[in-house]
Amino acid sequence: MGDKEKLKRSLRNLEKITGLSMEIDWNQELDVDFAVAQIDGMIGAYKEKYNTSYFLQNLITGNLEQGNIVEGAAKLHISLEEKRTLFLIEIASKNYSMTETLLKQLFHDKRNTYLVKISKNRLAVLYPIKEQEDLFDLGNTIVDTINMELYVNAKLSFSQTFDSLLDLEGAYKKAHMTMEIGKIFQFGKNVFPYNDLGIGQMIREVPYDVCRNFLLEVFKGEIPDFLDEEYLIMVHTFFTNNLNIAETARGLHMHRNTLIYRIEQLEKKTGMDIRKFEDALVFKVALMVVNYLKIERVLI
Repeated sequence: MGDKEKLKRSLRNLEKITGLSMEIDWNQELDVDFAVAQIDGMIGAYKEKYNTSYFLQNLITGNLEQGNIVEGAAKLHISLEEKRTLFLIEIASKNYSMTETLLKQLFHDKRNTYLVKISKNRLAVLYPIKEQEDLFDLGNTIVDTINMELYVNAKLSFSQTFDSLLDLEGAYKKAHMTMEIGKIFQFGKNVFPYNDLGIGQMIREVPYDVCRNFLLEVFKGEIPDFLDEEYLIMVHTFFTNNLNIAETARGLHMHRNTLIYRIEQLEKKTGMDIRKFEDALVFKVALMVVNYLKIERVLI
């Protein structure tokens, strides 16, 4: 291919991709290689600016004005008005690329679904919602697929549904908050819906000093440090089974009498019998507060 043809091809690509047309005065002395490099650089910069993932990243982080959102969405053929939710997925950073590949396979036949890199261990899925679709079930399917295929512990939160791309930034903030609250307060769970934050959302708004005073009152002046993983699993399983001894013993593969003995030992140490509803309620809230303060590094 001659120099003129190379330059003409670059000009055609420029017009096709950006809509910009340029005229060349062939009578002037021209460094064709330099001109081609400059035009290809313009094309690359345009592609980067209007790359779908790049565009959605900037939209999520609030770096776009409304007019730029409308213009960018039109150029990228992203529907401005469509019922959507935002899934936020957290994995270990070393598993990011494999998770991204797996999600592309999982959603390969889902039109208008977009993957967006948020950080080295988080990515988002902008997902169009079908009629009567169960987002909690879909979230569990995503997490189960990642965990089974890649042997990692993925966590997922999702936002409220929203109808306009202009609301994506707010949806991300909601999904981010849901992820943070879910990881602290929903022991043993990997999927956190935006509308199931429960009492954890309220605890997170309580000042640290008030939380500490509550724990000192519940535990009679001394915050216990005996709550190891085995105790926590037992207590949370007991609560999940609605204080049912038989179901909890089966779930833990433990003899009924062993479970009762451990619950009684817990009562001796805390003064609370978690077989009673009121004590169980106070103890559950106390555990949530302990976990919150530990994660916030203010439990002293």
